Amino acid sequence: MTFIWIGLIIALSLIELLTNNLITIWYVLSSIISLVLSLFMDNYFIQFIVFSIIGTLTFPVIFLLR
Repeated sequence: MTFIWIGLIIALSLIELLTNNLITIWYVLSSIISLVLSLFMDNYFIQFIVFSIIGTLTFPVIFLLR
């Protein structure tokens, strides 16, 4: 699962570089946190839940920054 998180970090970072809207930066952050979590835990469901919750909760920050 570690390689999936690394691939997701790279893919979302490339998407972020191609756009100017700060759309996927929050999911890059949640991917990094899930990557660190995957080093300590093998439960994929919890890793995905952490990724989803952190990404969803930090996404509205884009509207507060504008």
